[in-house]
Amino acid sequence: PLRFETEMITAGGRVVPVEMNAQLFDFEGRAIVLATVRDISALRQEQTRQRKQTEQAKLLKELYARASEMTEQEIFDYVVDTAVSLTESEVGFLHRIAGNEDTVVLTTWNKKAREIGAIPYQAQYPLRAAGNWSDCVREKRTVVYNEFARSPNQKGLPAGHLTVGRMMSVPVIEAGRVQIIIGVANKPSDYDDEDVARVQLIASELQKILSR
Repeated sequence: PLRFETEMITAGGRVVPVEMNAQLFDFEGRAIVLATVRDISALRQEQTRQRKQTEQAKLLKELYARASEMTEQEIFDYVVDTAVSLTESEVGFLHRIAGNEDTVVLTTWNKKAREIGAIPYQAQYPLRAAGNWSDCVREKRTVVYNEFARSPNQKGLPAGHLTVGRMMSVPVIEAGRVQIIIGVANKPSDYDDEDVARVQLIASELQKILSR
């Protein structure tokens, strides 16, 4: 018996992971192979979910253990890297909202975003000038744009800015006011409810740490 996992393309052009079981028989002197194919998409998804849950618990536990010895900037950097990792995104950012929720203070990006995005560092500008990545402040809820090119409220991107295909931004709210935005972009596939839940949890834990 031979068992192995591979991928197959369905009639609709979708690539799915499968498990193949093959058995070689001798039939009147001829070799015959009988094989079964099983779609294991659900199994792979569950394995990925469990892996991410374990990774998330480990990263947040480490953050709590180290937070008292970290600067605020180091905490922000750690949070962004965690959000990027858990959502399998290409880039991420964390920005503070100052004043009467009318000023964006550009705080940090993950390393790759800084390398490829030609992004200004430690700058600030009015919220009204910010693009739709800041819609989460105006609406006080998580915002997901899986088709960024067709998303509303776009105000263009700076020269040299990386191309955005998908984006999610999560507000950190305290006393009814948005204090911080955590955003991630360019996951290879659509952001889903589990991605939202992961970043919302990260935002909640960050709020607890800053309050403490």
